[in-house]
Amino acid sequence: MSSESHYRTATVETMDDLMARLPLRERKRLAAMRRIQSVALDLFEERGFEAITVDEIADAAEVSSSSIYRWFGTKEQIVIWDEYDPTALVAIEAELATAPPLEAVRKVVQATVMAAFASDRERIERRMRIAFENPSVEAASTLQTYQMASLIAQVLADRLGRAVGDLHIQVFSHAFAGGIIGALRHWYDTGFATPISEVFDAPLTLLDQGIDLD
Repeated sequence: MSSESHYRTATVETMDDLMARLPLRERKRLAAMRRIQSVALDLFEERGFEAITVDEIADAAEVSSSSIYRWFGTKEQIVIWDEYDPTALVAIEAELATAPPLEAVRKVVQATVMAAFASDRERIERRMRIAFENPSVEAASTLQTYQMASLIAQVLADRLGRAVGDLHIQVFSHAFAGGIIGALRHWYDTGFATPISEVFDAPLTLLDQGIDLD
């Protein structure tokens, strides 16, 4: 099955669909976070990540520094924050009702990535450049990815009726997380030349078929 058919058959909501169902206050918060992220990306690209303070971002975005800390937590999180992440876990849980774990994760990841890339390619590439060019951002991104692996492990355990500490569940979840990090590094190193669907499909394909180092 091609990667295109994977993401066409997944049940992930588009961001427009999700936003339409959110309360007005939540929609305003997400819109404000996107605006702050855009302002921050401009500043980071102009003067460098380390040279910019949260206070400067707040001034440029016309919000309080406390709001930025409340919404993002750290300066690094401003770069790596992605509003699509929460929808992916919900979609994986739904897909597991009818699909094997590997196929469920593959379909959801492809659908989520393609939906985000269709409307936000430039923003995603800008975020990746800053992340891989600044060690503190890369470290925060890696930590977040492994935190997502723990959440995926919990969803898999609940659906399969197994302990979250089950060896196979933990190895699958964390191997996938590590694979995503490696695939994103490859994508960045090649100047974003590899099609994004292939970038995110590769870790799951390698988990399914094995890694060839010969």
